[in-house]
Amino acid sequence: MLKLLKISVFPLCGLSFFLVGCGPVDDRMEISDQRDLPAGHEAPPLGKSLSDRMAPEAMMKPKLTQPGDVGGGGGADLADLFRWETPEGWSEAAATPMRLVNLRFGEGEVGECYLTILTGGGGGLQANVGRWYGQMGLIAPAAEEIGKLPRARLLNREAVVIDIEGNFTGMGAAPKPDYRMVGRILPEQQSGDSTFSMFLKMTGPKDVVAANLEKFEQFCQSLAPKIAAGTQPPSGGE
Repeated sequence: MLKLLKISVFPLCGLSFFLVGCGPVDDRMEISDQRDLPAGHEAPPLGKSLSDRMAPEAMMKPKLTQPGDVGGGGGADLADLFRWETPEGWSEAAATPMRLVNLRFGEGEVGECYLTILTGGGGGLQANVGRWYGQMGLIAPAAEEIGKLPRARLLNREAVVIDIEGNFTGMGAAPKPDYRMVGRILPEQQSGDSTFSMFLKMTGPKDVVAANLEKFEQFCQSLAPKIAAGTQPPSGGE
């Protein structure tokens, strides 16, 4: 159950009392010490407003350490760390700050499949599962129910599988009845000296999603880390 914090509101007269007793203070101290940043880290964006720092482009383009890099530093854009294959008959739409891979399928491209990768925990497994259930008009499962959800491979790691039906409500859109959502969530994972979470979601009318489950699985199997920046993986089986 969500617990709301109790916030005490002071009368304006009481607030003015505190303000009157606080005169100007000029105890500023200039700091001139400098420290070298650890490998793979960037300097904070000095001189930018809060709105600039919180812009989607700044928040949703994190950097992760490239596996296998000498020294383990430097970092690379997420799109440079992974490779994948677009299933036959699917089309690829432009990536967005929230969607590293953005695919369409079905007649009229009514179906969507997209991949989001966030640094850190991405809000946590339970919160994200609850949000996905809410998008389908369903009650969020409890923690013990989430622990019983099936698992499948994604990025050669164990991911939580979501497969639910309901009335899908996307961001700013009207509810769409008889929809199905199939997805996989990789909770917080380690990559070099960084952590990330991965969210893969496929939505569409129930019959369209059912007809594309095999292609969804093909995409999941094709998703893999690149061996090294600027090189192609070897052909043939392992």
